Amino acid sequence: QIQVVTADTGIVIQNLTPVVFNLNSGDSAIINAAFQYIVSGSIKDQHDALINIIVTDTNGNHWTSEIIQTLNAPELYSSVLSIDDTQSGNGDGIADSGESFQVKIRYINSGHSNLDTVFAKISTLNPDLILLSDSSTFRLNSESDTVISFNAQLNPATVLNSEIELASHIYNGFYQSDSIYVFVSGYDKEDFETGDFTSFNWQLSGNAPWTINNMLPYAGQFSAQSGDIDDNEESILRILLHITRRDSLSFKYKVNCEPVWDVFEVKTDSISRFNASGVVGWTSEAFLVDTGLHVIDFIYRKDNVFTSGLDAAWLDEIRFPPFTSVVSVNEIYKEKGSFIYPNPAYDHITIENRGKNKPEIYIYDVSGHCVYEDVNRKSEDIITIPVAGWKDGIYMLIMRNDKTLEKAIFIIRH
Repeated sequence: QIQVVTADTGIVIQNLTPVVFNLNSGDSAIINAAFQYIVSGSIKDQHDALINIIVTDTNGNHWTSEIIQTLNAPELYSSVLSIDDTQSGNGDGIADSGESFQVKIRYINSGHSNLDTVFAKISTLNPDLILLSDSSTFRLNSESDTVISFNAQLNPATVLNSEIELASHIYNGFYQSDSIYVFVSGYDKEDFETGDFTSFNWQLSGNAPWTINNMLPYAGQFSAQSGDIDDNEESILRILLHITRRDSLSFKYKVNCEPVWDVFEVKTDSISRFNASGVVGWTSEAFLVDTGLHVIDFIYRKDNVFTSGLDAAWLDEIRFPPFTSVVSVNEIYKEKGSFIYPNPAYDHITIENRGKNKPEIYIYDVSGHCVYEDVNRKSEDIITIPVAGWKDGIYMLIMRNDKTLEKAIFIIRH
């Protein structure tokens, strides 16, 4: 006779009555439907259940063998959230105050069992977010995903750059997942539609300033174009921002210049974050910017020979991370573990090098102008820079080498 048993709580053996049959010496037998089991509704996907097969003959002899049965189950979770405002908004993928849009969430079943019915529900405690539809029911097969849309609207009085929190709950019985999302109501954006650089505290520098151009912008009527420069020159568009939340800086650009040697480059705090060359039509680019004070440079630069194409770079639709402009002593941002003193300073500043090998030193004023640059500094433990002739105000120091970067804010007050 054969008896099937298990101590695994993931399954329940249905027919516990032993199966009796004749088996002569040297023979074999196949027992159809020898046992069946029910799988628990709360097992984890790919759980291995141990089943024991006990064989006993008429002489009382016992033989035991094991079967490992892999059990399948769904595994649910929520993935990316996006804003779709193409039908009832301005189509920029950002929830603006007063705008209607769709909140789209990707739901995933990474398990090996289908679910005929999955329930998804979203909710919020933020009064600025009005949910016009908050639930959905759908099928989700094994190892698949689907995007579900919910209709929503932002209160017209919603403040720019407000954080909007949204909760998502996806479930079917035991199998469920909760996620919290945060998106931002609008972003500060430079589209140059004022026809000048007055919307933000831009600084124009280099050998020729950036200009406003109305020839084939990405959107609207205007874009910014790099200055008319010669060989070995550069045109810089700079802004100094205090970023209040880590987020992406995105922009649209195009270039038409000599490939490789003439370059459009974007830097934060003198560190290159992006560059392009050759002939590139309007293209989107973005990178993350951490919280804190940052100098952001958009630079078009030429090498010492040759010119090709229109010899310029263009910018449009710059979307900034949430920020506040640094315009007074009351808005000073202090980096943790400052390495510069005295602060405020009067006639000099002293910098602790902290072991940097051949550091490069840059100092910017509150408008984003580079007022001091030393890229050939020797490795010194203590560095002193005279500032007696500098204007009163806030300054940012950046000290870097090929491995590390440190920043500090200091004040000059005479």
